[in-house]
Amino acid sequence: MPEGDTVHRVAARLRTVLEGRLVLHADLARARGPGRIARGDRVRTVRAVGKHLEIEFERGSVLRTHLGMGGSWRVYRAGMPWGRPAHRAAVALTVPGWTVVCFDTRRVELGRVTDRHLAQLGPDLCADDDATLVTAAVQRLARFADASTTIGEALLDQRIAAGIGNIHRSEILFRAGLDPATPVADLDAETRRAVYEVARRSLTQAVAGGRTRPAVYGRAGRPCRRCGTTIRVRRLGEGARAVWWCPTCQPPVGARSAPST
Repeated sequence: MPEGDTVHRVAARLRTVLEGRLVLHADLARARGPGRIARGDRVRTVRAVGKHLEIEFERGSVLRTHLGMGGSWRVYRAGMPWGRPAHRAAVALTVPGWTVVCFDTRRVELGRVTDRHLAQLGPDLCADDDATLVTAAVQRLARFADASTTIGEALLDQRIAAGIGNIHRSEILFRAGLDPATPVADLDAETRRAVYEVARRSLTQAVAGGRTRPAVYGRAGRPCRRCGTTIRVRRLGEGARAVWWCPTCQPPVGARSAPST
């Protein structure tokens, strides 16, 4: 599933071909909602909000997509073949010189600028290298995590902080030295803040193109790159999403040192 850093990079690419241009054609057969896009509408801006991408138009409509597990946006010069079957296209927008197509997602909504559709999301840690976002995330962690919530589950809760997906979750916890199954209730204030500082740095570096090879994600049964211990995998939470960790570098709370930020 594309994570927040990927969506931010996609938004940056779409901005270069869409912003300020007039819509020549819009194929929105799968879109649902009260918004409307017509020929002649001008694109005001393109932005990422966590894992969501929004295209805002000057007349007040907003096209929102969530790429889910396998969705993607592609940019084509006018007249170029898409290279994929048209039935896989959820959205296609044509502006002078370009066509942008969103493939393989069912989550397409047409809303209004005023509808606050994404207001329930936490701060977008990909959006800016701003420490105040970490403060907001830590405050929302206290609000939304109950006594049984693990830090591994909390990192995927988009109400707490938006943009973290499964790859980044495993890598953030490794960098923070935290066992994924540690209850949030067992973490002191300093450690809670430290893990979201690690998250902010990891995501903003990835947006800038700095994502590195995984330390633990997808590496179950292989040696830890730092200490040589065998990487393990478990499933956490209602969705039973897999999370990878090193038992030596990420020991239980009582046996660990302060996290590195």
